[in-house]
Amino acid sequence: MTGGIEIHGYAEAVRLMSQLTDQMQRTLVRQALRRSAQPIVATARARAPHRTGRLKRSIGIVSLRRDRVPTVIPMAVGPVFSVTKNGKANAFYARFVHDGTKERKPYAVSRNSARADRRDARRGIHRARVLKFTGREGGTVYTPTARGMKPNPFLRKAFDLSSDVTVANFGRELETVIARFVNRNFRKL
Repeated sequence: MTGGIEIHGYAEAVRLMSQLTDQMQRTLVRQALRRSAQPIVATARARAPHRTGRLKRSIGIVSLRRDRVPTVIPMAVGPVFSVTKNGKANAFYARFVHDGTKERKPYAVSRNSARADRRDARRGIHRARVLKFTGREGGTVYTPTARGMKPNPFLRKAFDLSSDVTVANFGRELETVIARFVNRNFRKL
């Protein structure tokens, strides 16, 4: 993946990092990862489908739960789920847009209704099962099936387009973050 990419400033950053505690190292690497992943975020926002703009605004960098391996700092670029002050949720549907959905059909709600359906089928009674939902104009819609959405892998495409730039920027960003940390916390004698 990184064939032919030169990372500048990495050796200096590693030398400075070896003098810091593990927690400070993790904090600084996390900051450098956030800064170097900005090209992927920008590309993902540009490639995201636009209807209301919520999906584009929700894309950001997420720190994931700590990994079992202490040297791993898990982070991801994707939709950040949150609720705004006025109670609106940010693009919970991003996964459905990215991965697509399958055709939806009605299903038995409980075991008893499934048993009743089998019993009725044996007796030759076929009840019509339909999906019921609110349509775009606000009216109630009844349909036997609802087609799924085609996948739109805009995050994967953004990663493919911007990963080389992100890897190339990481060493420079790490050196910048460490230099800023040193300038803030240590005085020259």
